[in-house]
Amino acid sequence: LAPNCSYFFSVVKEEIKEEVISEEQEEEIENQKEEQQEVLFEENQEKEIKEEVVLVEQEEEAEGQQEEKEGILVEEDQEEIKEEVVLVEQEEETEDDQEEQEDILVEGNQEEEIKEEVVLEEQEVQRQYEDKQLLDLQSYSVSLLENPVVDQLNLQLNYPVDVNLNIDIYDTTERLVLKREVAFIQGESVVDISSLPASTYFIIVDSCPISVLKFVKF
Repeated sequence: LAPNCSYFFSVVKEEIKEEVISEEQEEEIENQKEEQQEVLFEENQEKEIKEEVVLVEQEEEAEGQQEEKEGILVEEDQEEIKEEVVLVEQEEETEDDQEEQEDILVEGNQEEEIKEEVVLEEQEVQRQYEDKQLLDLQSYSVSLLENPVVDQLNLQLNYPVDVNLNIDIYDTTERLVLKREVAFIQGESVVDISSLPASTYFIIVDSCPISVLKFVKF
């Protein structure tokens, strides 16, 4: 009986060892599984973190690119605004130049009109003066201071104002031999006739009324 008990205990002991070994192996396997799961979990977390970091970086890069594009667009808008401002300033400057030129033209035209009016007024005054002279001459006459004459005619005009009158000298054949405008200064005028041959002549003085005088040249 003692040997059988010893065998039985040895068998039980072996079984217990095997069970203990088996349990230890199972625990080891479970520990390994847990370690692997922890490693996988950590790897997955690191992967997720990396992916999140990559996504964040991509988003930041995309936002940076977007901001850069927006900045470029803003700069382009600012350039367009500057160009529009320059165009507006150029248009305003052109309008100012046109207005200035128009003002100059208006002033020039006004000056021309004023000058023309002044000239017309002066011409009207001169015409009225000449008309008055002609009207006044109707009551005055021209005469010879001496007759016959040698080389010059001494004419006298009974008129108190200095005037210019046209004279025509004809010979006895009614041929015009001398035509001249003479000035009467203080009512007297001297006409050179030295070029005329000795003869009888007629003087027609263009006055109002027309005076006809006869003289003899030696």
